Amino acid sequence: KKKPTFLTPQRVSDFLAKVIDEMEGRKISVGGCGNKALLLLEHRDHWYILDRGLSRWDTCAAQAVLEAQGGRMTKLTSFCPTS
Repeated sequence: KKKPTFLTPQRVSDFLAKVIDEMEGRKISVGGCGNKALLLLEHRDHWYILDRGLSRWDTCAAQAVLEAQGGRMTKLTSFCPTS
């Protein structure tokens, strides 16, 4: 089974480090949301989880490109119901 690849900022939160560890994934540090989106398009088996605050302005162009190619950008809370 192929291990997942996570595209991350240089500084990784404890939460994201735990996710990568539990999934036995590997980490590639990449700058900029747009760069990460392009890598997602080139390598569709990569993951990008951003678990900190950001501006919609930071992600709007990358999201448009991903969605135009059939990808999806969503909030992590969409998959993790809150109590």
